[in-house]
Amino acid sequence: MEQIINWIIENREWLFSGLGITIIAFVVKKLFTQNNRSEDKQTQSQSNSQTQNVTVNMAQPFVAPIKSVGEKKEDSPALTIEGIKAQTNILFIDDDKEFKIVPILKKAGWKNTSFFPNADVRDTNAERIRKAHIIFVDIIGVGKTLYEDEGLGLVVDLKKKYPQKKVVIYSAIPEHKLFHEAIKLADDQIPKNSQPAVFVSLIETLAEDIWKNA
Repeated sequence: MEQIINWIIENREWLFSGLGITIIAFVVKKLFTQNNRSEDKQTQSQSNSQTQNVTVNMAQPFVAPIKSVGEKKEDSPALTIEGIKAQTNILFIDDDKEFKIVPILKKAGWKNTSFFPNADVRDTNAERIRKAHIIFVDIIGVGKTLYEDEGLGLVVDLKKKYPQKKVVIYSAIPEHKLFHEAIKLADDQIPKNSQPAVFVSLIETLAEDIWKNA
């Protein structure tokens, strides 16, 4: 450092002459220009690197996280049989109000079981029909005003209007129109003189299917 200072003092007249200042300015400008170019190259390199990273990242397809084998979807808790009984509305459409199955089902825990007030159904939008989950339809003496085929015609109408409801044909007559559309549409059919246990078993099966898919 001392040598540089001594050299500057010895050559001060030359350094501060017009030629010396011009040379110094040129050298400083050269150094400044090289420094700027170096910084520009570094900035451009960083920019290219970021652009490449963005391009690579955008090129990668989005993949949803994969659940482990042990992970399960939490389903709503299944209803117990008592819960099913409490929530299921069962309706019998029958002109025989002395049919004993209704009080038997109530004693068995199916408390929301009832007869439709008028067997000659004239309005399938009636509240009791709309609220029912399972509907038993007798095929004789039912819906005579609206349907030529009485109960069978009513079954067809109910299943087309309320496909989610379970509609069951029952009758005391062993033979009926086997090829009627109602036979295909009904969820099941059962003889009217079946044992109460048969009715109960069928209702449990239908009710469990309703609430399983609810």
